[in-house]
This record gives sequence, structure tokens and C-alpha cells, in this order.
Amino acid sequence: RTTVEGILKDIEQRGDEAVRDYSRRFDQWDPHSFCLGEDDIAKAIARLSPRELEDIQFAQQQIRNFAQIQRESMLDVEVETMPGVILRQLYGKVGIDLFAGPTETLIIADESVDGEICAVDLLGQAEHGPTSPAVLLTNSEKLARDTMREVDRQLTMLPTAAIAKKAWEDFGEVIVCDSVEEMIAQADDIASEHVQVMTEDPDLFLHRMTNYGALFLGPRTNVSFGDKVIGTNHTLPTKKNARYTGGLWVGKFLKTCTYQRILSDEASALVGEYCSRLCHMENFAGHGEQANIRVRRYGKRDVAWYQPVEHRP
Repeated sequence: RTTVEGILKDIEQRGDEAVRDYSRRFDQWDPHSFCLGEDDIAKAIARLSPRELEDIQFAQQQIRNFAQIQRESMLDVEVETMPGVILRQLYGKVGIDLFAGPTETLIIADESVDGEICAVDLLGQAEHGPTSPAVLLTNSEKLARDTMREVDRQLTMLPTAAIAKKAWEDFGEVIVCDSVEEMIAQADDIASEHVQVMTEDPDLFLHRMTNYGALFLGPRTNVSFGDKVIGTNHTLPTKKNARYTGGLWVGKFLKTCTYQRILSDEASALVGEYCSRLCHMENFAGHGEQANIRVRRYGKRDVAWYQPVEHRP
């Protein structure tokens, strides 16, 4: 934490110069510019085979399609909340900076699946990095033991075993619960970034769980699909942050703006009367006078300076 905080502070203070220093230090990469120009992009694309390019375009289309559906669900709204008072909310596109911790994966499984598929899915996520937690949560001791044996077997074949084995040894877990209810409670407490549910009734976890970055329901889907191609975003909350926030989506790139307009003298005076009394309850006389002057001018009332407006039936 100290190291990362120091790096972020340095970048905040020195900007691109600091980024370049860390790029040299960590990646041995010192390009003329970190911003890819059109020629750079064209050269990168030219190195791809037609099949690779088509596969990337397929994934892009899935992601773009779902993002567009999300965006279209977020409508600008304008409403007259009371006679003469207009409120509006607008959305605009903005940039965003994102930081994430090590990828976290929770596999929830029962004996409707076997140890081989559980081990594949655990190691497939453990290969993200040597500090990536991969956890099996089950109500079957047999499945737990079968999965652990399978993990050991597959690590003898996996090309990325050096990374995945380190992650499994240091951060892997197998948790056996007595009941489905305990599994749900444990899963919500873990609040994992990715939660893959391979049980007889995955919808039970969909309807009962509340803390997760993204759910992957049933053995036909998996976290890798979400990582690469299916369309939902892969930037998700880690470190139990799924208890209070969700993952990246198109809405995170939108700036929400509001405006307010009061159209009539009567509405301004009415809102001002309530505002005046609320401000004085909090000892904000200056705020209250902003309301009072509207009551005087638009409500044609004799209101004392810096005093709450008395209610008039």
C-alpha cells in the first residue's frame, strides 16, 4: 500500500515525467509518446492475422452493443415536480481513470458439477497474477477434495503454472459449508470481484446474493467469457468493495448534470418559505436570506431580514 500510494502521489505531482520513469523501471518501455497515433494503431493492426482481427472485432461488437443498450436505458429527464418548478437531469460523456487490485474469483459449486471443471476455472483466474485469490465455496466435501486433486494434476500441465501455482498456494482457498444458506452468507461476506455459480439452482444465488462485482450463472458460462468477449465490463470492485459499489459500465463515463428553474412567482415564494425555515433550523442565516428575499419579492410578504419565514396557512 505504501509503495502504491507513493507512486500515485509522485504521478500526481510530476505527471507524465513520473509515468515515463515508472515505465522504464517496471516495463523497460520508453516510447517517444504514450499516446498511440494513427500510424501506430495501423502498424499494430497490420501485425494481426485476419482471424485475430475478426475475433477482436466480434468481442468489440458484443461490448459496444451492450454499452449502447445501457446508454439508451439512461434517459435525460425533465419533470415539473410541482406547479412552476422544473427539474432536469442530463448525461454527457467524460473520461475516467481506474485502478484495481488483484483479480478475485469465487467459484460456488455443488455436486451438479465435478472437480475437473472447478479446477479449470480456479486456475484460469489464478493465472492473472501471483497475488490473485481463487476460492472454491461448496457444500460437498467430496467435490472439495476432488477439486484440490485436480488442481494439483492440472498444474503439471498448465503453461502458466508458475504464476497460477503461486497464487493458489498463497491465496487459494477451499471452503466447505454445511448448507446452501451458509454458502450464501459466506459468499456475501467474501464479496468477490467475480462470482461463478455452478449449482443445481444458480438462480437461488442470483436472487439471494447482494455483494459481488459480477455473477456468472451456470457451468455454460464462466469468468473468462466475461473477461474477454461476452459484453459486460471486466473492471470490477476488488478488496470487498463489492459490498457498496458495482463495476465499470457506460454510466461511469457519463457526467450527470442537473438544472433547476422556477417559472412562477407563486412557486418561488412557496419553495422559499420552506427553505427559509429549514436553513434557520441549521443556523444558516445567509442561506435563509436567499430564500427570504424571494418570499419578499415574489410573494409580496413583509419578511424580516435573517429571520425564518412564518408559515401562512
